[in-house]
Amino acid sequence: MQFTAEALADAVGGPLSEATSIDLRDKALTHIDGLSACRSLRRLDLSNNKIGSTEGLGDLQNAKLLVHVNLANNEFKDMSVVEQLPQLNVLNMSGNKLKAISASVAACSKLKAIILGQNKITRIEHLDKLGDLNTLVVSHNEVTKLPDMPQLKELTKISAAHNKIATIPDLALYPKLKEIRLNDNVIRTVPEGIRSCTSLRVIDLGNNMIDDWTSIAPLVSIP
Repeated sequence: MQFTAEALADAVGGPLSEATSIDLRDKALTHIDGLSACRSLRRLDLSNNKIGSTEGLGDLQNAKLLVHVNLANNEFKDMSVVEQLPQLNVLNMSGNKLKAISASVAACSKLKAIILGQNKITRIEHLDKLGDLNTLVVSHNEVTKLPDMPQLKELTKISAAHNKIATIPDLALYPKLKEIRLNDNVIRTVPEGIRSCTSLRVIDLGNNMIDDWTSIAPLVSIP
């Protein structure tokens, strides 16, 4: 279904130029017009629709204040939408048809949370310039490796469950990391270096291939 600018104005209940939050979840939308007029928009929720391209969103470049975008459970095959949104703080594109993390994400230097679960992503890339990122969610993908990302000093949560990851990355690179979820992968050992992760509070390694359980001993030293 195509959502016209007039329908958008009705949904907002006032001038589009004054709308700060738009919630159009579960509308079976394929295209939405009128977003170019939403100059005051800060939050946009279009989750659980059928939008499959940037064209389906129209022009978002005028939404200079837009910091929170939820496009979960749509039909996007790429992340080109972020090219219009360098000011984003939170991006949720879980449950789409993504096969890669777009290089365009690197321009979103203010991103604090990126949620990309339930796609077909195979590599974690283009995140090294996101120095403010604190939450990375890539669970239920086809990722084979979590690369070392020493630039991401603000990371507090990594969720990469249900992938094909074989090794735990150097968690000491993330001094503020509190939670990491790597359950349902193909991990065999826990590195002793985990002892240095004094901020870590939650680590989930369930349903892996850890055959030497003495390697879990380092976890005992975590407060």
